[in-house]
Amino acid sequence: MTRFRTKLEAQTKQIIGQMLGDQQLVQEGLAQQREAASEPNGGPEAQPESAAGGSSAAQERQMSLGAGGQSERRISMKVSDVMTSDVQLCTPEDTVGDVAQAMARLDVGLLPVAEGDYLVGMITDRDLAIRVLGKDRGPDTQIKAVMTPDVKYCFEDQDLETVSWNMGDIQVRRLPVLNRQKRLVGILSLGDIARSHERDATAASLQQISRPGGQHTQAA
Repeated sequence: MTRFRTKLEAQTKQIIGQMLGDQQLVQEGLAQQREAASEPNGGPEAQPESAAGGSSAAQERQMSLGAGGQSERRISMKVSDVMTSDVQLCTPEDTVGDVAQAMARLDVGLLPVAEGDYLVGMITDRDLAIRVLGKDRGPDTQIKAVMTPDVKYCFEDQDLETVSWNMGDIQVRRLPVLNRQKRLVGILSLGDIARSHERDATAASLQQISRPGGQHTQAA
């Protein structure tokens, strides 16, 4: 296992620990990261030194050339590499009755709300329970009256590792993915991240804890 994969697995373990509230798992992840950082840079995984005399983080994520022109790939994966692009949407004018039926049919607990390709909010099963049933609103209520407009999201060209850390910090299972024109292009889930590193034991655990909330559940 390369230093890069070891570091990623340790970081994934820390994220799992944060989401489960398991401090022992968090500490194990941190310890593994320190151990990986202390390993010597010699051997086939060595990276070229920067002008300042050290190996930069950017260099570790780029393709380095080995002897004889052979390349060893140090890939920095982007969100677009693993996100789910086939996303079920609803509009602000849809009714809560239609959306509730769509959630039941799709077995999901959250749907992005979009006007055209632009993300304008999220509607969750919790919104339906509290803002519709809890306030005696009927099934003909429009989604714009009960949706959550303050939406956490990421961009398709962001570094996957960075976004994974952010998801752990803010305790969400899924994030809408936008392009730089702020158009909705997909959904990123913990399961998507886990499947991208399916041979890692900690990533498999991450995939499991992403399952109970449904396909598009954002909250942990």
